[in-house]
Amino acid sequence: MAIGVWEPANSQSSKSKRIDSKKVNEILIIAGSVDLSDLMNALSQDFIQTENILMKKQSTDWACLSDYEDDELELLARFFTLAEMQLTGWDGGNLSPVIYIVKVLKKRKAFGGELRKWIKASTDNRYLPNGAIL
Repeated sequence: MAIGVWEPANSQSSKSKRIDSKKVNEILIIAGSVDLSDLMNALSQDFIQTENILMKKQSTDWACLSDYEDDELELLARFFTLAEMQLTGWDGGNLSPVIYIVKVLKKRKAFGGELRKWIKASTDNRYLPNGAIL
């Protein structure tokens, strides 16, 4: 009788869970071409139902963010902030991609007070923009 090793479901290869630049580019195109104040009507129902998994990814899954320009990251931050507020099932909490985007911007010293104020005014997610305090 062989004894296997139990691995939790979360321990799947992180490579298979990573967000690739193709997906980020798709989001950027969408975010730049729709009315962000009305995402429910601007996005397809298929997109809303399938892409909500982006809101629960780990920071390591967003490694490709460092490949993007500051203005692209700001657009992504605005998109995900508003998506969390407007779309059912898009709650990110302490895993919101906005947190990871802000970390990249802070590292570059490109996260200003204007974007910080906008995020705080546009969300009820207590973790935004900086993540958990711990």
